[in-house]
Amino acid sequence: LTTRYGGFGLDFDRTAASVEHLDLLMLEADQEGWCNDIEDAEAERIAHALGATFGHTVAALLGGQWELDSEEGLVLAEVGGVGLIMNPFEVAASRIAHGPSHAFEHHFAVYENLAQRLATRAKE
Repeated sequence: LTTRYGGFGLDFDRTAASVEHLDLLMLEADQEGWCNDIEDAEAERIAHALGATFGHTVAALLGGQWELDSEEGLVLAEVGGVGLIMNPFEVAASRIAHGPSHAFEHHFAVYENLAQRLATRAKE
């Protein structure tokens, strides 16, 4: 992601700050019009890069492993160690298509909260 798009001085080191940096990068992309045509091949490349970066960051912070799903393609499974499955590429596509209201930080917070709640229930 940083190599292809420059990263605007942002780090994508799989820390919590990386999630915020994905959103900052997308704000710049929105202003520059990188993804005005979401059907464009460049938008698809950006979605793939964003999704991969988001998925690796979620795996580093919450746990998870990459798996190939017969219907969804490449997904992150066992998020939070509680059986959650997420498609980070769909998260990226959603952010591109719908803008800041579909921020990566929001998605991360949802998965983090859900994983914590499921872990708590499993202990009960």
